[in-house]
Amino acid sequence: MISYPQEIEAFYRTVAYGDPVESDSSLAADTISTIYSAYVSAERKGAEVTVRAF
Repeated sequence: MISYPQEIEAFYRTVAYGDPVESDSSLAADTISTIYSAYVSAERKGAEVTVRAF
């Protein structure tokens, strides 16, 4: 079994049927920014950190 069947199915629907893309580089950048902000906050003992949106 493939590890990410939903992602592969979404990609197939986009290519085969022209469905809108479910995720893109903008979503990836926002996700990485959120995770990075969590690490920075933890390093600062839980201090509030602004999450930069792209």
